Order: sequence, then structure tokens, then C-alpha cells
Amino acid sequence: MFFSLLAGFLFSGLISISAINPAVKAEVLFFGESSQLRVAVESIDRLPENTYKDFYSENFLPENKGLIPWLKDDVPLENFSIYASSALAIDVTSGKVLYSSGADNVRSIASLSKLATALTFLDLMPEWGNFYKIKKSDLRSGGKSYIYEGDEVKIIDLFHLSLMASDNSATVALGSALGFSEVELAAKMNAKAMALGLVKTHFTDVTGLSYENVSTAKEVAVLAKKSFARKSIREVVLKRDYSFSTAAGRVVEVFPTDYLLSVLPQENLDILGGKTGYTVEAGYCFAGEFFQNNKKIISVVLGAPTDLARFQEAKKLAEWVFASFSWK
Repeated sequence: MFFSLLAGFLFSGLISISAINPAVKAEVLFFGESSQLRVAVESIDRLPENTYKDFYSENFLPENKGLIPWLKDDVPLENFSIYASSALAIDVTSGKVLYSSGADNVRSIASLSKLATALTFLDLMPEWGNFYKIKKSDLRSGGKSYIYEGDEVKIIDLFHLSLMASDNSATVALGSALGFSEVELAAKMNAKAMALGLVKTHFTDVTGLSYENVSTAKEVAVLAKKSFARKSIREVVLKRDYSFSTAAGRVVEVFPTDYLLSVLPQENLDILGGKTGYTVEAGYCFAGEFFQNNKKIISVVLGAPTDLARFQEAKKLAEWVFASFSWK
């Protein structure tokens, strides 16, 4: 009798979860020691922002539950340094800072701004299959652009161009496609930053070409953590190549600016997402989420001296963290 009642309770519980949000599917996994029901939730990008962090599938592994990184006793901090103006590493699950150098200094962040653009754009619920005709006012210099005035391009393709190739014209076109000027979309990005508690982050444009797009390594880490948790962003920034056709039939081959996608995985280290940025004022920047042995960290490097150095330093920082910390 007891087990019949229990089965009925579980079944009705699942029905009620689906009724609250039909887009969210749930299934019973197990009862933990605290006798609380555990559920797996799909479609994390449809959940409220404050719940995103709990639904990486890895977080349901028993060995990963509640682990906190601690610096090993035999690791001398003074023997490690990063060749960049600012750097930070955090544990994704706990949020604990694992390395910090100039992490609270406000700096230009260049195209790392596009992570905020993408998050804001997703909030506006775009129709991915719609075509948009590129206007002269959408075109921006700086970096490589794959589109031209008069091209008719799907929204999903503009999204890939913005995040994978850091295409400035495509990024401006994303806002135009939804009826927003660059100033209006930048205002929404600032509101998004404030909602995330990023008090030192400010945007004046959507691309990062402006030196007035500023943040800190610490706040960029939060922005990266939020961004790479969104399925729509994570799937794009992990692609090693992408192709699409304009409405006129021109085939466009797109390649990422993230060099680490070509060298990882390596020695059990992998990357779960990354974004580049560069202007003269910002220097060479990179924010990436790295993965090793069921542990995830965010590594941020701002103001590296060269294109290659930003990737080398971000990877070096990730390798040092995984070698120097124990998750207990």
C-alpha cells in the first residue's frame, strides 16, 4: 500500500512539473541521503537565469556533488604568473576564485562584449529562420567580415558569425533585425549587466569596437559563466567550422577566432566554450571555460601582448589550476 501511494505521488509530481512549464521535461533520478526528490531538467536555456547553474549534466554525478577546490599544500603561489594585464580563474560550480591578478581593474574588453550582446539577443526570443537584408548602416570595420550590403542572411547565421568569427557587421545586424538601433541594444546590454550584478561593466556599442566598453576580469568571468551555460551560445562557440548560404545562393564558410578549438582536447584538458577580443586599447583578450576530470573552471585573460599569447596564457592558467587544486 505504501509503495502504491509513493508511486502515485511521484507520478503526480512529474505531471505538475510539466504543467508549470511544458517546455521543461523532468524525470526522477534517485532519492539522496536527505530524502529529497532529484530531477533532471532539459532545455536549460528556457529556465530562469538564477537556476541555470544547477543543470549541467556533470553536476548530477555523485563524485562531483558539493566538491570545493582547495590549493594543495606544496604549491607556491609566488612561482606562477600570467603575462597579461589582468587574469582570473574561478571554479564554475562553487564560484570560488582560484587565481587573481589585477582582476578588479576596469579595462576595455573589446569583442568579449559580444557575450553580453548574445545573452541580450536571446532574451528577445529571435525567430532563427527569418532572413534579414544587410543595410549599409549595419557595416562595421575591424576584423574579418563575411557579409556585404544587400546580402539576405538568416538570423541563425548572423548569430554564428557574431560569436564564432566575431564579425562586427553581423553583430550590429542582429539588433537591426529585431528593430533595435545599436544604441538601444547597448542600453539593453547595460540593463542585463546590472541584472547580473556587474557594476563595473558598461557598454556603449554592441561589438566592442568602442574603447568605452569596459569591465573587469572578475566580471567577465561571471559574464562568460552565464553565457556558456546557455545552450544556444555554447553550441555555437564550440564549432570548428560552419557554412551557410545567403538567399541569393552565395555559400559562406566560417571559421572561429578561438585558436584553442584546434589544439584541444589535450592531455585530458578540454574546452567547453570560448570568446576572443582585441582592440588597441584592450589588447588581446580571451575568456574560456575549461574541463578536466568532471571539474570546470573559467579562465580569463585581458590585455595579453599578442594574439597567440592570450590563448597560451589562458590554457596555462587552466593547466596550473587543475594541477594545483584538489576538489574535496
